[in-house]
Amino acid sequence: MSDLGARPSDEFVRAAAGSASAGTTLARADLGRLVVAAVDTNDDGTFIEFVVLHRDDDGRWREFISEGSGPIASGWAYGHTWAVGRWNATSVTVTIDGSIHRAPVGDRGYWALLAPAPQGAATTVTAS
Repeated sequence: MSDLGARPSDEFVRAAAGSASAGTTLARADLGRLVVAAVDTNDDGTFIEFVVLHRDDDGRWREFISEGSGPIASGWAYGHTWAVGRWNATSVTVTIDGSIHRAPVGDRGYWALLAPAPQGAATTVTAS
């Protein structure tokens, strides 16, 4: 991808998680130069991968983080806090240095969120 305004396709996101031709993107958040997603890599519900993609200055999207999932993963990258996970609720509340953000939970229980934040921001996640 070379268009700075373009977002990576779900196929590209699935490729970062393991395979472009298989799997399902369960939750995804896009903001600025970042994308965070939860991907069921083989559609059986047992191998879920969390991925974070970053658009470099040359306009290409690249994998920043890819990790097997636990119940939740979060971190900071390029001026943003990212969080992704699975929760049995209709939405989650993510508090970042006192600022409240909400993320909807999909029908399979996964959610994803990106929000501007300083490095080292305190982040908590609760069901809502």
